[in-house]
Amino acid sequence: MSIDSALVMFRDALPSRAQLEAKLGELGYDVDLRKFEIAGERPGWVDLRVDGKKTGFDYGLFPLTRKAFGPFPKKALAFGDVALSFGARGRLSIIAVSAVQHALSVLADAHGLIEAELVSPAEMQRGSVESIAYFSTAEQVQADRPPAADSFGARWREVRGMLPGLAMLLIAAVLFILGFPRLLAWAFR
Repeated sequence: MSIDSALVMFRDALPSRAQLEAKLGELGYDVDLRKFEIAGERPGWVDLRVDGKKTGFDYGLFPLTRKAFGPFPKKALAFGDVALSFGARGRLSIIAVSAVQHALSVLADAHGLIEAELVSPAEMQRGSVESIAYFSTAEQVQADRPPAADSFGARWREVRGMLPGLAMLLIAAVLFILGFPRLLAWAFR
């Protein structure tokens, strides 16, 4: 499954890889873009690293025409002549796309295209930060969660420790139910 989004900007505003890496560093992201050609005409998978971990995303640069890119709002033409298309596959890939889109929206005042809706640069920046925070937190929660087998094993040990007490309680209840009528008969003779 891929999560797709795009940025709209003017081709002459495309930053160099060095400018993009510098802006990513300023924003606090550790993204290695050695294999990323922002002005590359051939769409495809881009390998990169986020915090030293290998990941990547689908990327393509398309002229902003319906034939080349697909449906988009006409007002997008006021903000650019190309669409930078991104496809994220997985949590780390989403973080990479969000970081790159954040940097591009700051550097080039790029607007976003999310499900054919035009999104302002400020909204793209805020959304990127929130997305990275969410998926980084999800990683931490995943890392802190004990494996399912250990969790089940701990619960079973806890229940097993209570079994003798539960058995005694069950025996007492059965004896009480069976003996209660006799006890009442004896008490009221």
